[in-house]
Amino acid sequence: MLTEEQFAYLAKKYMDTVFRLALHYTKSRSESDDITQEVLLKLYRTDKPFESEDHVRHWLIRVTVNECKRTFPLSVEADGADR
Repeated sequence: MLTEEQFAYLAKKYMDTVFRLALHYTKSRSESDDITQEVLLKLYRTDKPFESEDHVRHWLIRVTVNECKRTFPLSVEADGADR
């Protein structure tokens, strides 16, 4: 489990990355704000032992993508179909 200090550090460091990734999927600032808040809440609540900061970063990216897919299942599939 993360300490308050660890969470604060990681949230500050990766908040922009999570937001930009969510914005890429949703094309909506307000939805991206909501997804960012959900992802950071999941980080705060997780009891997963992270091996390194890189591990945290990869975990956050995966959780963000999954949250986007959960929130906007059709827009994510449609976005991927255009490629």
